[in-house]
Amino acid sequence: MSCTIDPSTIDATIAFHGHSCPGLAIGIRAAEIALLEMPDVGQANLVCVAETDMCGVDAIQFLTGCTYGKGNLIHRDWGKMAFSFFDRASGRGMRLLFNQQSRGALDAEMIALMGKGSLSEAEQQRLQELRTAMQTRLMTLPADELFTLQ
Repeated sequence: MSCTIDPSTIDATIAFHGHSCPGLAIGIRAAEIALLEMPDVGQANLVCVAETDMCGVDAIQFLTGCTYGKGNLIHRDWGKMAFSFFDRASGRGMRLLFNQQSRGALDAEMIALMGKGSLSEAEQQRLQELRTAMQTRLMTLPADELFTLQ
């Protein structure tokens, strides 16, 4: 299933973060799943534990209302692209672990270009094309292909 979040809300999320990127798309989808799976949990009781410090955390903050200032966005950099959401009141929760294979065949070329450091103009253009294609892929894949729900 493609992302169900309204395009104007996605645009606002991108504006909040400062740019559009594959990492932000991962966070948008994680927030979407949390909000769909836990619709009865209000912002005051929803807690997210982010196991990464990547761009997606901004999407989670913007879309779920979990923030460091309120104490309901907790950062534990365990090197995993995973997000745990739970209801502070009931203790009910879930963990979303990103499936690295969901990046598909484009990932290897994108990583190789990003690792080069200095890119030619053609390589910069190709990297942007790959990033855009990756974002589209991440926003349209079914949720169960993007994440393992634990």
